Amino acid sequence: MSIPSLKFSTSSLIFFSLIAGFTLLLTAIPLFNTLGYEFALAQGVFFPLIVGLYILSEKQPGSLWLNIGLATILPLLIMLISMLFIRNCNPMEGFFFYLLGPIIGSVFSASLALLLKSMGLRLLKTAYVVIGLCVLFLPLGIQFYSSPQIYFFNHIFGYFAGPIYDRVVEIDSRYILFRLETLLWSVAMFGLAYRERLIRKLSRQSLFAILSGIVISAGAILFNHHSLGIEASHQEIEKHLFRINPSESWYAPKEMPSEQKAYINRRLTHEIRYLKRSLKLEYVPEIKIYIYPNQVVKKHFTGAGRTEFTKIWRNEIHITLEGFERSIRHELVHILFGQFGIPGLGISESIGLLEGIAEAYESKSLNWTLNEYSAAMFKLNLAPKRPETLLSAFGFWTGLGSKSYTLMGSFVSYLIQTHGIDAFKSVFARANFKDVYNQTPEELIEGWKASLENIPISDDLMQATRYRFERKSLFQTQCPHTVARLIKAGNQAINKRRFSQAREAFGSILDLTDGKNSSAVYGLIKTELYDAAFNSNVPFEVARLTADSLVRRIEKQIPAKYLILNTSAWQAGRLSRNDSLDFVGLLNNPLSYSYSLAIWYRLLAVEYGLPMNLFSSIKSDEETLLEISLALSENQTARQSALLSLLLAERLFTYYNHRKVIERLISAPEFDVAVVEFRKQMLLLQSYLRTHQFEKAEKIANMTHKTADKLIGAKAKHLWINDQLDLYSEK
Repeated sequence: MSIPSLKFSTSSLIFFSLIAGFTLLLTAIPLFNTLGYEFALAQGVFFPLIVGLYILSEKQPGSLWLNIGLATILPLLIMLISMLFIRNCNPMEGFFFYLLGPIIGSVFSASLALLLKSMGLRLLKTAYVVIGLCVLFLPLGIQFYSSPQIYFFNHIFGYFAGPIYDRVVEIDSRYILFRLETLLWSVAMFGLAYRERLIRKLSRQSLFAILSGIVISAGAILFNHHSLGIEASHQEIEKHLFRINPSESWYAPKEMPSEQKAYINRRLTHEIRYLKRSLKLEYVPEIKIYIYPNQVVKKHFTGAGRTEFTKIWRNEIHITLEGFERSIRHELVHILFGQFGIPGLGISESIGLLEGIAEAYESKSLNWTLNEYSAAMFKLNLAPKRPETLLSAFGFWTGLGSKSYTLMGSFVSYLIQTHGIDAFKSVFARANFKDVYNQTPEELIEGWKASLENIPISDDLMQATRYRFERKSLFQTQCPHTVARLIKAGNQAINKRRFSQAREAFGSILDLTDGKNSSAVYGLIKTELYDAAFNSNVPFEVARLTADSLVRRIEKQIPAKYLILNTSAWQAGRLSRNDSLDFVGLLNNPLSYSYSLAIWYRLLAVEYGLPMNLFSSIKSDEETLLEISLALSENQTARQSALLSLLLAERLFTYYNHRKVIERLISAPEFDVAVVEFRKQMLLLQSYLRTHQFEKAEKIANMTHKTADKLIGAKAKHLWINDQLDLYSEK
């Protein structure tokens, strides 16, 4: 048996150099420097096209396939060597991404090149490049522009999770089925390319029958892309959802209660009216809104589970029911401001301006304002040294997302307050600051930073800012996709009470990250506590000791400490004196209004003599609602009845039973604790507004403003109250 010569032609040397050079370049880029999804995607765009060009350039066909085989292995060898210096989290999964991406993509591009070569075309390489680029980008562009999805399958690069993909990126059956289709088309093109040889071995009829069968099989997959989930369509989504307003294209889950559908319908009407007034718009386009029941369903249809998003050029919003309250206005602003964006797209050349305007008009937070957070970030050196970099896509997305959004929201608010909304409409599309403001971006940012210097920065604000923004971005995180997948698996295991699986998942994360992943430690703490709470053979005292020891491994300990104290309380049905003191200690380090409220609820329950199992994390809302109702039916002191009524009103509010919320709270006595009294007034304010009792809402709002003055982050709370009134105002 003869061994092929390893003498390389000029074209093969260029081929190897390009592959090696591109791979070495990727090893220097975070997230792309490990054998995983991003590496395979980048190679999938580059490697297959180069393979086809090499086939058309090689003058020594005897070594053609050997060289392609060596070139296919070369990136893997380079990545294996890089593993000595860079940790690869899941190289086996990365190999399968590489196999399904660039390797199968190369089979497709090779078959395309050979087919074109067999046709004897002039300008062969030009034809190949044009067709290859069309296959690469044309379907992606059409689908991204016209369909609801942000994920894409492609015969060359394989799979693209989208520009705003979730951290969990996995190989699923859709990808494998699509790659089977790719191989079928490739075999068909190989057959056509070598048709003369094959006809000599087979009859023309046999070859035709074989190729016809292959094409029919590939076509069967192609024409079922929608039903298989390879492509998404609006028709398929609308089959699964329900139109909540016959005059609007607003869709929500079919199983949604009628009260919730009515609320969402009213809320959207008020939001659009409010934004039309605030943004000084002359008209509002027809808006399609898809509200999914959960992240799983949304991810199936669009490719994005956690991330709520808008296709501005289609006036189309995709959002989960869970994210509706916090994100709907943000997404509506994107669409309504699209009329001032680039024609046909509705976006801005500056991602900072695009997201900044949505943040500036987003529903208000109860904690701190955008300006307060931004001022604290600059003081703590958490903001970029050159904030103007956030105006570009690279600077915005490579940093921590929450920082980028908050800072640009504050900056855009400054531009509008200083120069007016009309000037911002003019600058939005092209980011032509000099033409509109007669200032450079750097000069405008200096003015913004100077305005932030007047904002008082308390210790509480600095602590909250550190907690929220002192984190790593996706590009800085170790093993982001593997960690996200394991955290998801661990949390699902806890929900199913499979605690050994949860320990395994969280333990694997700590092995990958040298024990430094706080989310995994938190997951382990929850696993130990819940395992003991559900299984009587596990002493809770032992689990508590284990949890207390794990807390020391977390840099930001307050959420974990709260979890331990709360679980211990409802598991025992009471709160010990030491745990009460620890809860008070957490109040001295406030992270958010919701944390402070939850702690005060528990401290008041102890003071009033109410059982702590009212706050159990393992009971459903229905069970808790029933338990509170039963407690209220018994003889209670005035203070007990007041707190139980507030807790009941909380549940009724989540069921959109706003009139019953008012009945429960209208005659309730004032709470001595301002945090709790503010919550009572919040519920009354929102319930009055949602039942069209605006005058009563205004009276409650005046009281709520006075209570807000007693709280940390008072300015944000005042803005929240005014925002609620403005939203439901008929003016």
